[in-house]
Amino acid sequence: MSKPLPQDVIAKLFKELSILPDHARLQITAAHCYLELFVHLLAVKKCKNGSRIEESSRDYPHSVKIVLLHEVGLISDQYAEILHWFRKKRNEAAHRVDFSISAADLTIFRGLKASDPKTALDDPKNINLLCIEIVVGFWNAHVEFFAPLFMPELFPPPEPYD
Repeated sequence: MSKPLPQDVIAKLFKELSILPDHARLQITAAHCYLELFVHLLAVKKCKNGSRIEESSRDYPHSVKIVLLHEVGLISDQYAEILHWFRKKRNEAAHRVDFSISAADLTIFRGLKASDPKTALDDPKNINLLCIEIVVGFWNAHVEFFAPLFMPELFPPPEPYD
């Protein structure tokens, strides 16, 4: 039996990302943790072979789950590219002592603005906002799926039809 999902997942995200907002390694690692959870849940619940995906993380690593969700049309080309970018950067953050984020690393976000339309997401000094925007954006794109899982008291499952 799997562990219950945290009911305050978005509050936890903001709390964790606010601890060291200018620390790229922490920002990328924390944001990726939430993205990986969300991708996993979508893959397990929305793919035809969800139970196989849940049983075998070795056969279905995060990269494969992203591809599956993209192939079935649950995530856009842009989000697939962003999720792969976060996966690669998380791996670098975990394994490179000299990890940092430069403007060259953020070219994938060139021209993208934050929700406030004036903050550029391709500026390394905005790494905290970039991480928030991407995770919350992914949540919002699938809110009808995530809200009942993480906030069942606010979004109870629909009553079954007789």
